[in-house]
Amino acid sequence: MIGPVIDAALPVMRANAESMMLDRCTIERATSAWDEVAQKTVTTWAPVITESVCDVDDGAASGRSIVTDETVTRVEPSVYLPASVVGVEPDDRVTVTAVGPMTDPSLLDAVMWVSHAVAGSHVVECHLECRWLQ
Repeated sequence: MIGPVIDAALPVMRANAESMMLDRCTIERATSAWDEVAQKTVTTWAPVITESVCDVDDGAASGRSIVTDETVTRVEPSVYLPASVVGVEPDDRVTVTAVGPMTDPSLLDAVMWVSHAVAGSHVVECHLECRWLQ
């Protein structure tokens, strides 16, 4: 019964989520090949997603107070992409290429690695759980 209602609401919810994505990200995947001249393995980066709108949430600005008056913040950043984005895999590299007015300007050119990509047929946005470049 509720399935048709969700199906009808998804396009509007997805458009709303995408309209709030004011950052831009590029996602690349490493490929390695043997370089005969240099006699070593060379890593190149192939684009998976180029200059997509995104929303970068590093968790630094928001914290959650707990009973002991300690502030807890997330260590790993999250990146939200339009639900139409497919093909992102763990260990892909995410580079923030532009930041919107609500994002910390120091995140410009930040690089992080995808730990987990959450996608599906009924999601409003693609959620990437990431980790910082070490």
